[in-house]
Amino acid sequence: MLFDGADLAVHHTPGETPYLLVVFGPAGVTNTATHDYFGRAVSEKKRIETIGFAAKIDNWYMTPEVDEAIEIIQPILDRFEKIIVLGMSMGAHTAIKKARRLRAHAVLAMSPKFSLDPEECNVPQRYLDENFKPHMRGMGIKSEDEYGRIVVAWDPAESTDEEHAQLILKALPSATPARMFYAGHLVCVSIAGSDMMKSVIDSLAEDTPDATATLMNRIRRSHPNNIAARLHQCVRKHPLLCYRMIISPHVDRHKRAEEIYQNHGANGILYFMLAIRGYADEAVGLASRITNFLKHRTIYPEAGGDAPLPIALHTGDFQLVTDHGYLLAWDMQNRHFQGVRPFWPDNGLLPVIARRHGHGLGIYVRIGGKLEPLVLRNGVVMLGSVAPDGEPFTVDLSGSKVGPGETWSCPGLSVTISSSHGLLITTPQRNVALDSTNKGAWECLALLPVNS
Repeated sequence: MLFDGADLAVHHTPGETPYLLVVFGPAGVTNTATHDYFGRAVSEKKRIETIGFAAKIDNWYMTPEVDEAIEIIQPILDRFEKIIVLGMSMGAHTAIKKARRLRAHAVLAMSPKFSLDPEECNVPQRYLDENFKPHMRGMGIKSEDEYGRIVVAWDPAESTDEEHAQLILKALPSATPARMFYAGHLVCVSIAGSDMMKSVIDSLAEDTPDATATLMNRIRRSHPNNIAARLHQCVRKHPLLCYRMIISPHVDRHKRAEEIYQNHGANGILYFMLAIRGYADEAVGLASRITNFLKHRTIYPEAGGDAPLPIALHTGDFQLVTDHGYLLAWDMQNRHFQGVRPFWPDNGLLPVIARRHGHGLGIYVRIGGKLEPLVLRNGVVMLGSVAPDGEPFTVDLSGSKVGPGETWSCPGLSVTISSSHGLLITTPQRNVALDSTNKGAWECLALLPVNS
């Protein structure tokens, strides 16, 4: 630690890079200021010579201690021809403001605020309540703050970040925008990883700002965190595009691919949407690939090629996937239906199996390698062998409406289950009731071939 003040701490990580990285961290991590700074793990792992500013108080680094600390680190600054300044959120404002003082070659400001002064721009109330102080008036970024090659990175879908980014770009005409779609406020998460962050920092030192912005978005588009965000937001509107996105071999080779393939809820919803939209081969292919990953840590277990689809779509046994992305299961102890994680059940309940008999389907559970039928008696779900006089469930293969103007396009891959009490209906909380009077998305179940 080079500086330990009342408002901030400054750390130094020696390295082997021909440039010096200066980092200003975000708000909300004041408890770690004396022993950590934003991006320290990357600097240590990749041997990046770094000065890390860490706030003990979330005051937007608007304290005389910043200039005091810069005086202390001046001998280190003088050793380098190129100084890269990086800031995240709260620290991004300071990265721009102190660029001239630090003699910055390039600045990366991620999700910066233009100002917290309500007389200069719109500011969310929580910032006024928690951070803004009278001495911060007039803190807005101005044209005289323009110094070095400035890249401003933000997610346009974040309304506050979008508004503040536009104000910054207006004040700093030569700054380069990097629009990081689906990244959220923490745009750093979509370029996270030591190798990727190092490549961005190297680009700031060696390339043009436009090249750095292009590189950041190339990393973002293939990053598991960003893919997971797109999957959550787009799975119902664009299931086929989501499917093509997550089965890419490039994604499979990524060291953090499990963040996508173990996202059971979103992938369960994706399976459901593919099935009911008529993309039967893709739906079954998704299940096959995810199961391969969970077993073999890759969706492509055969060297140099894709795994063949192991099932025939309209034969054999099926599990049942709900609109909410979980499997229908039976709770033997409490004798009712419940939800479990798809592709790899997680809570010890027995997944319900739909098996063809004659021209229809019956519902069963597998116990000791044998399928046992499920029936309804006195309002509880029981084994047919225990309650031979119980009411069998009716499985309707004819399809049903899922919403205004939308019908099942592939009824062979979707069913409803009913009894004398009404239709089976599933809820987002994995609860299941048996008394629905409607035929909608929550009443529909997509068929998932068991051996996929």
